Amino acid sequence: MIACTPHARAGEGAGTRPLPRPYDRVVPETILTEQRGDVLLITLDRPEKLNAWTTRMGRELKQAIGDANADATIGAIVVTGAGRAFCAGADIGDTFADRDVTASSSGAESAGANVAYEWVELCLRSKPLIAAVNGICIGVGVTQILCFDAILASDKARFGIGFIKIGLVPELAATRFLTHRMGPDPAHATSSPTPGPPDRRSTDRRGTVAASASGPAPGAAGGVAGRAS
Repeated sequence: MIACTPHARAGEGAGTRPLPRPYDRVVPETILTEQRGDVLLITLDRPEKLNAWTTRMGRELKQAIGDANADATIGAIVVTGAGRAFCAGADIGDTFADRDVTASSSGAESAGANVAYEWVELCLRSKPLIAAVNGICIGVGVTQILCFDAILASDKARFGIGFIKIGLVPELAATRFLTHRMGPDPAHATSSPTPGPPDRRSTDRRGTVAASASGPAPGAAGGVAGRAS
C-alpha cells in the first residue's frame, strides 16, 4: 500500500478559492509533458545540467500542474527527471541572476516568500501528485516534492538536503513536511550536516519514500497514479 499525504483535492470543499494559476504563460523549455491515459507525466528536461532547478522551470511546473488541474481528462500527475538525475538542486547562476532582476523591482523583499507559498498551496490543493525519483535528488529537488502525495524512488535514487551545511534554512516548508513524513528525530538527522547524501535504502527506512521500485520509477509511479486518479 502506498502511503499518501492527505490533501484537499482540486475542486473539493464548498467555497474554496480557485487553484493558483500563473498569470503569464510560457512556452515550456525546461520540462516535457506527456499524457498517458488519465495520467500526466511531467519530465524535468535539463539532463546536461542534471535537471538543476531554475526560476523558469519553477514557472513551467506551476503552469503544467495548473493546466492539469483544470483538465477533466487528467486524474493524476507524475513528475520525474530526464537522464541520470531527478533534480540536482538549484542552478546557482540562474538563481542569483533572477534575484538581481527581482531586486530592482518593487516588493522584492516578499517575492521569494510569495513564490514558495504559491508552490506549496498549488501542490496541497492539486490532483494527486507523485514524484518518480529516478536518480540524484538534492536541495530543492527534495524540498519541492515533500508536499506531494507520494514519493517513489528507483534503485538509483539518491537524496540529500545540505542547507544546514552552508547556513541556510530549507525552503518550501521543508522542515514541516520532513517532520510530518518522518517524525521529529529522523527529520532532524536528515537535515543536519552529514558526510554525504543518504541513499534510497536509508531514506526508505526513515519514511520519506512511500515505495521503492527496482525498475524505472516513472513506470511504477504511473501505475500508482492510475489507481489514485
